[in-house]
Amino acid sequence: MSGVASILVIWTEAPLFRLVQMLIGIMILGWVIWQFASNAKLAEPVQNGLLRSLLGPILLVCILMFWGLFQTLPLEFLGLEFLISPSWTQRSEALGTHPFTRISSDFTGTFLSLLSLLFSFLFFAIGFISAVTRGLSKTLRAIYFSIVVTALVSLSLYWAPLGSDFVNEGARLRGPLGTKNEFAALLALGVVLGMAQLAFVKGSSATDSPPKWTRFLEVFGLLFIALAFSLTESRGAGLALIASVVAGTGVWFFYHTRGSVAGNGLPLRVLAPVLIAAIVVVGISVGVSAKFARVGMDDRGRGEIYQGTLSAIEENWIVGTGMGSYADAISPYQVTPGPTPAHAHNDYLETILTFGLPAAAIGFALLIWLNLLGLKVGSADRTHVFVLLMSSLYLGGHSLIDHPAQSTAVMVVYCGILGACVGKSISVNLASQ
Repeated sequence: MSGVASILVIWTEAPLFRLVQMLIGIMILGWVIWQFASNAKLAEPVQNGLLRSLLGPILLVCILMFWGLFQTLPLEFLGLEFLISPSWTQRSEALGTHPFTRISSDFTGTFLSLLSLLFSFLFFAIGFISAVTRGLSKTLRAIYFSIVVTALVSLSLYWAPLGSDFVNEGARLRGPLGTKNEFAALLALGVVLGMAQLAFVKGSSATDSPPKWTRFLEVFGLLFIALAFSLTESRGAGLALIASVVAGTGVWFFYHTRGSVAGNGLPLRVLAPVLIAAIVVVGISVGVSAKFARVGMDDRGRGEIYQGTLSAIEENWIVGTGMGSYADAISPYQVTPGPTPAHAHNDYLETILTFGLPAAAIGFALLIWLNLLGLKVGSADRTHVFVLLMSSLYLGGHSLIDHPAQSTAVMVVYCGILGACVGKSISVNLASQ
C-alpha cells in the first residue's frame, strides 16, 4: 500500500490532477480506518496503551488544520481585524492585490496547503501501519521502489522527444513535481532509502528478509536515482545530501565501533555502510562541484528574497499571512523589481510567514516530537534510527536553502519514512516489555 500510494501522489502533484489526488486521499483514509478496525496486529499496541504517545501529535495536527481554516475567515465580523498588520494593509492596498477583510484571500493556496498537511498525516499512518503489520524493511523497500519507478519514468520522458516538456525545467530534470529542487529532494530521500536497504536495514525475520534478486534491483535502482538526481543540478539538495550521509554514517560507525578491542577487524556490516556512503558522497560531490564551477554560489538573488521575507515576518509574525499565500504576501516587500518569487527558498522562514510564529512553532514541535518517538528504542535493534536520522538531517538541511517541504510528494514520502520508524520503535518497545 505504501509504495502504490506514494506513486499515485507523486504523479498527481500537478494542479491538473488535484481532484484525482483528493479521491486518492479519501481512499487512503478509508484504508487507514479499516486497518485500525480490523487488523489484529494493530490491536496489541492499542491495548497496551503505547499509541497514547501519538495522541499529542494528532492533536497538534488538528490544531494546525483548524488554524489554516481560521486564516480564511472574514475578520471584521469577528472583531479581529486588528490582527492584520496596518503596515501590511497599506503596502498591499497600494498594489491593489488583497481584500483585507481576512488574513488570507488565497483560498486555493490554503486548500492545497491543507490537502498537503492531510496527506502527510495519512502517509504517516500508512508507514506506521505497514511497519507494525509487515515489518520495517518491507515498508521502506516499497517506498524506495516507488521513487525508483518515478526516476525511471522521468528519465524516459526526459530523453523522449514528445515527453520532455512535461518533466524538464529548461535543460534540467524536474520530473512530475513543480520544480527541479523539489524533485531533487524526492530523489535524495530515494538515495537515503537505497543506502538503507543495501547497508542499514535488515529483515527482522526470514519472512521479512528480501529475496536475493531484489538486491540487484536495489543496486540498479540506486544508480537510476543517482543519475536522475545529477540531471536536476540542484546544488542545495546535493550539499544537504552529502552532509546528511556523512553525519548519519559517522553516527553509525561510532555506535558500532565504540568499545571495540584494538586489532580486531571490523565486520562487513560496519564497513559496508561506510563504503557505500563514500561512493555516494564522491559521486554527488563531483556533480555539485561542476555546478558550482559554472554558476557560483548564488545566481538567483536569494539574499534579497530572504531580506524581503524577514521584513514581511516582522509585520505579520503573530497570525501569518495564510497557508499557501507566500507569493501574494511577499509582493509588497520585494527588494528589487522583477517576478514575484513563488517560495522563500527557506522552508522555516516561509512557514513562519504564512502560518505565523505561534502556529509555526507548533508545526516544528510536532516534527521534533515524532522524530523523538521514532528514535526512542528499548532494545539493541537500532537500524531504523539511522534511516530516520539521515532522512531528517537531509530534509532539515535542504529546507535551509530551498523549499522541499512545500511539495506534497516530498512530504508524503518523508512522513511515510517517519511513520514507519515510529511504528518500528513502538513495536520494539512492545516486544521488550
